[in-house]
Amino acid sequence: MSDEAKFTSSMTCNKNNSTLPADTVSSKNITVEAALSEKHFTEQDISSQEDVSLGDVDVSKEYAVRLRSLDTTVDEWIKVVLVTSGPTSNEFGRMRPGETFGPVRMIAQSGGFPKLAIAASTGTKVCRVEAFELGDPSL
Repeated sequence: MSDEAKFTSSMTCNKNNSTLPADTVSSKNITVEAALSEKHFTEQDISSQEDVSLGDVDVSKEYAVRLRSLDTTVDEWIKVVLVTSGPTSNEFGRMRPGETFGPVRMIAQSGGFPKLAIAASTGTKVCRVEAFELGDPSL
């Protein structure tokens, strides 16, 4: 059992007749813990801050998350928040229309934390959520 999951990422910037980096694409094949198989895909309507919908993904083990803003409203965004305990959270990411956040390997939760939450800058936005279990590949 190998290469059961794959993270691929690419980012370029074209500014002032210069491109940085030159179409660099990074990719990583990942082996997933044998007993894990749960996947989750949804389009989550959000306004005020709420937890990212993870369905039946086992968050007591490592898992992967990727978010994408499906909103089309210019000058608005979806906040990505890391909640580290009940009242303690920090906005640490932002998705403008069409942008993605992740994929990110999340550490296992203990007592319900840490976890990701999302919130709309204004009104109601739609965020595509993709998540799946990773666990410990040695098991």
